[in-house]
Amino acid sequence: MDFKATYEITTPMFMHGIEGPEFELRVTSLRGIFRFWFRAMALPMYGSIEHVYRLEKKVFGSTEEQSSVLFSIDDINGIVPSNSKQRWNRGKVYLANVGHANKPNIKSGGQFTLRVKVKPEKEDVIKEVKFLNLFEIVGLLGGVGARNRKGFGSLTLKSLKINDEEKWINPPKNRDELAKRISSLLLKIGVNKAGSSEGSNELSKSLPQYTAFSNHTRIWIAKTGSEAENLLDHIGEELLQYRKPKYNKCFKKDPQIVLKVGNNESIDDLPRRAIFGLPHNYYFKDKSLNASVKPAIEYNRRASPLFIHIHSLGERSYAAVLTLLPAQFLPENKDSLRVEVWKGKDKINTKSKTVNNSNKILCYKDIAGFLDSAAFKDKVVVWP
Repeated sequence: MDFKATYEITTPMFMHGIEGPEFELRVTSLRGIFRFWFRAMALPMYGSIEHVYRLEKKVFGSTEEQSSVLFSIDDINGIVPSNSKQRWNRGKVYLANVGHANKPNIKSGGQFTLRVKVKPEKEDVIKEVKFLNLFEIVGLLGGVGARNRKGFGSLTLKSLKINDEEKWINPPKNRDELAKRISSLLLKIGVNKAGSSEGSNELSKSLPQYTAFSNHTRIWIAKTGSEAENLLDHIGEELLQYRKPKYNKCFKKDPQIVLKVGNNESIDDLPRRAIFGLPHNYYFKDKSLNASVKPAIEYNRRASPLFIHIHSLGERSYAAVLTLLPAQFLPENKDSLRVEVWKGKDKINTKSKTVNNSNKILCYKDIAGFLDSAAFKDKVVVWP
């Protein structure tokens, strides 16, 4: 069995080799992103984490067994580096962060073909896990490279063949067709709409234990436009404004909570914006203080549950697809966050607080609220 998927790079991609800063389209990164989306897809299909992990090892390999699939990149077309001194608008810089905004990247507009060959004795396993759907998920909702959850390195599926037979028939050419294609895909992998509008606001035991599709999943087509990068910049600018405490009363107390830690006062809450991902950093210029909200045990990061994807609908037509995948915010028994405050190189204070459903500290509704802003009044709700 031989899969060939052609993808268009619709936004700048941050990807380079291990030898230096020069750009490189890496097959290991593509394999990694397929493995991530496999775990996200397989959980609603099989329900058991143990079952998902067993299948993941069979498909992608482990220290105990070989992989069932071999990844390679063919037919690279129009993939060229950008100027590292590019000038971006504020929205794109915010999504990329300043460190990446000044790095070389792969320009949008190029195409490549990802080839995945299946070992003959493993074809039954690949059919069982509906591996074909993975190519669609990556090409409708995902991307690859650094900052891909923020919309960089977005990939649009242009062709999908099995043994040279085309399977990607009638790619979506407008917003409504795109919404139907995404909705159909979620139904195929067993995502249930029932209950998706209830119980998804707070962190709860019913949420997936890791980032995966579930009946809490929400997907929107936020906006369409004629320029992919302008669309990404618009999403970034709106997200920047939404998260500012002085504009959004939901987050008004966040800086005050952090300053309490600096003053060695007890805290009853955590900054609500931490739900967008960790670490969550602060700088108080007038007090010369730096602060960070991060997991208290083992981890320094918790990736954002919000995925931004810019999809090509054809000639000069693009759509911004936003996917929210709620899950347990941190692993059980490791669900404390700490707020650290620094002045120069000296740590002033640290406070920890447990994140759980009983105290309702962090709410996924604070992310969903972003799509309720006036800037997205014409959005399409794809799921539920």
